[in-house]
Parts: sequence; C-alpha cells; structure tokens
Amino acid sequence: KTALPGEINPGYWSEKVRAGRDEIEGYDPDLFEQQVKRYVAHSIRDGEAPRGLGREVTSEIFEQGDISH
Repeated sequence: KTALPGEINPGYWSEKVRAGRDEIEGYDPDLFEQQVKRYVAHSIRDGEAPRGLGREVTSEIFEQGDISH
C-alpha cells in the first residue's frame, strides 16, 4: 500500500514481474513522458480526447506527479 491514492506501489509491481523478469527491460521516465504526450497529441488531433486533456495530463502527471518510480 502507498501513502497516497494513485501512487505506484513498487513492491506490488515487483511481485507481478518476477515471473516474467526476462521480458522486463527497464523503465525510462523520459520515454514514458514522450509516449504519453505522443498518445495525447494524436488523440487531440483525431478529435477523440475530451476538452482540456492535454492541460490535465501535463498538470496531473508531469508537474504534480512523480513518475520516477
């Protein structure tokens, strides 16, 4: 369990990947950010994203969130 709702629980996820450890290469926060921003941009461009999604993703994930786990 984590201190705040929505936080990543490293202990929980480490148990989940033990069986498939050879398939896990690593985590790159820069690559994560790049992929999320690309997905959001495509969704906005295609008209599939709700209004304000880009602003909320930036605020909630990249400015306030901790994606370095």
